Amino acid sequence: MRDSLTLTDLNRTLLARQLLLERRPVPLVRALEAVAGIQAQDPVAPLFGLAARLEGFQASALTRALDRRSVVRGTLMRGTVHLVSARDYRRMEPAVAPLIRGQHLQYQRGRPPMPDVAERTAEAMAMAAEPVLSATLRAHFGEDGWWRIRRAGRWLYAPVEGRRSGFGRSAVFVAADAWLGGAPFASVEESLAHLARRGLAAFGPMTLADLAAWSGLPVATLRPVVESLRLVRRRDAEGRELLDVPRAVVAGGDVPAPPRLLAAFDDTILSHADRTRVIDDDARRMVIRGGMVDAVVLVDGFVRGRWKVARATRSAELVVEAFAPIPRAHVRALREEAERTLAFAAPEVERRVVRGV
Repeated sequence: MRDSLTLTDLNRTLLARQLLLERRPVPLVRALEAVAGIQAQDPVAPLFGLAARLEGFQASALTRALDRRSVVRGTLMRGTVHLVSARDYRRMEPAVAPLIRGQHLQYQRGRPPMPDVAERTAEAMAMAAEPVLSATLRAHFGEDGWWRIRRAGRWLYAPVEGRRSGFGRSAVFVAADAWLGGAPFASVEESLAHLARRGLAAFGPMTLADLAAWSGLPVATLRPVVESLRLVRRRDAEGRELLDVPRAVVAGGDVPAPPRLLAAFDDTILSHADRTRVIDDDARRMVIRGGMVDAVVLVDGFVRGRWKVARATRSAELVVEAFAPIPRAHVRALREEAERTLAFAAPEVERRVVRGV
């Protein structure tokens, strides 16, 4: 196994660990743990993220897993909403809790203090022992109070029969401890170690700065954690130290990478301080704008465009916007991938059209 990795080695290794080199019928919970969760502030995006990775994936499989509580949707890495296994939520949340609580403290600066946050958070968690509408909690605690309580407590987005719970007043929340019950949450020390191993296994090899970018935690917090773990050290082409878990897959840069259509906010393009292993700086500026991250097209392993679906009553259209002409050798496979994605997005319509490929 080589100790020095080129950019294309890192690209293929990232895609392999993110299950993007070959679709396989991996069980949903195991897949989410392998990729360290899928970013899920958009409740529909994870469906496309899973369809890009898993052979035969159906949206109903995610619905069943959420209803069985083996999979949950809650705030984790970088203080953003992720879809993870219930096991991983219990083991990851204590590590990122200070980050989430810190958002409350930052928000409070320059505003009148809320001295009874702990008491009101406990009251809110009691109200949410069963799923409750965000609008109900906002009405009871006020907009300002609910914002603070959301960051001070341990919350999950609850599944809603017949629809997908999103953001805003229509969102449905539930107290994580009440929803999950059973096994206890990890200690902070255990959680930090688990979080580091998950991140490295799913997105490594990584620099310490990459691990901080993925998790949202400071380098100063992570450094003693990685020093306590048994890790493999490698180097990239620029000589930077890369951390990795033992026995993890490392793919060579000559491994073929099929086209893939990644969902909006896909962690594959967000989880490194240096993202050039999958997206160059020009493409990054086009697809990441403020708080928005477009759905992107991978060609030969790298971001080469973005895509979107437009729907009508009886038709649906998937449009690919390539940032440069697609090499002829990849056009047919990209069109087949786009057609597959569109069929997943709109299985019920009579007419489906792919444009831009």
